[in-house]
Amino acid sequence: MRTNPIELCLWLGLSTLTVILPNALKEIAVMFLLLTAAYYVFWKRYPINFRLLAIWLAIAGTSLLYILVGMARGAPLEAGSQVLIIYILSPLLWIISLNGALATFGLARIVVFLLFLTSVAIASQAFYYWAFPSGRFSAILTYMAGVPNLDFSNNQVAAVMFVFGSMTFLYAGLFASPDVLKLKSVRLVLIVASFVSAVTSGRSAVILAVGIGAFIYFVSSIGLSFRVSRSLFFGIVAIILGPMVGGYFLSELYGIDIFVSVNELIEKITSGGGAGRQDYLPSLISGAADYYFFGAGHGIGVEFTVSEKYPWRYEVVGAATLLRVGLAGTIIYCLPFIFALWAAVQKARRRGLDKYEKYMLGGLISSLFVMNTNPYVEAVVFQWMFVLPCTYFINCAKTGQKIP
Repeated sequence: MRTNPIELCLWLGLSTLTVILPNALKEIAVMFLLLTAAYYVFWKRYPINFRLLAIWLAIAGTSLLYILVGMARGAPLEAGSQVLIIYILSPLLWIISLNGALATFGLARIVVFLLFLTSVAIASQAFYYWAFPSGRFSAILTYMAGVPNLDFSNNQVAAVMFVFGSMTFLYAGLFASPDVLKLKSVRLVLIVASFVSAVTSGRSAVILAVGIGAFIYFVSSIGLSFRVSRSLFFGIVAIILGPMVGGYFLSELYGIDIFVSVNELIEKITSGGGAGRQDYLPSLISGAADYYFFGAGHGIGVEFTVSEKYPWRYEVVGAATLLRVGLAGTIIYCLPFIFALWAAVQKARRRGLDKYEKYMLGGLISSLFVMNTNPYVEAVVFQWMFVLPCTYFINCAKTGQKIP
């Protein structure tokens, strides 16, 4: 099937600005998203699944209602305009664009492309770690991180990079379905490289994504039969051996102890997301209860603020959503994830998930976990991590075929 060169250019630009360099050039990324959606609306004219469209309409209606509720309670106009973009317009543009991509390329080629982007992401991190200490390419590093920073102390490494957000999806997908890489040698190398990248990122969310992906791989592959085929055996060995090789490499060459990062991750999980989030999480729940879980409205916050510029925004998206739109509104906001996960489970029970669908499932589940500590779902450039698997499973999981 021949692909239009315009379509390829649009996706190369959009994927670069939302996967490899998210937040670097947000205005240009939004322009590419608009152009891509317009291409599929006016050129290809692919239909959108009625259930998917109905879910979007329900979320859009809920968002509009609670924008008005928030404004009636004194919310700033800027908060309403942000919600209009983040919760209504941007998801629709991503749905149109990714629906078209699935119809044109199919899931398999999209996953292969994401694997290529994974390699590029790892290479960009290596470049960043090489360039920063010597002060080279400072202008490029600014595009990669905003305010570049790299800390190497206490037997661990931590850095600031925009691409770490994308890695929470990419690494979870890879570890959930390493079989998407046919060559065993390439599979092992990319697993080792991804693990080293996660541990040296200093971001607990990226390390958690690796763990979530590996857990999904074991559960989805072995299931209740506990039968281990030859290919599954190699996959298990690769997932176990990869981190061991990566950990040994980091310890011997750079003195980095992977257990320091793992212990920090465990502490954050047990403490409810870390000290900062633990402080204001009870305030959000208490605030939701003050409005009897009917919703305070978008743009309304609590006394504890995280951002002076946007006092109504919080990193714990789940609790913040409960405050803003109440219990019923939160359920409506969760509908795409509920339908997508249900479709995946139903397909797994009927015919089983293929390796590309397992990749999507791993990325989705990881994104949902990470969403409660990092507000990626409220960033236009990161919403592809949520819309892509939901669009696929809601549209395609029943047939396992491309969108007609």
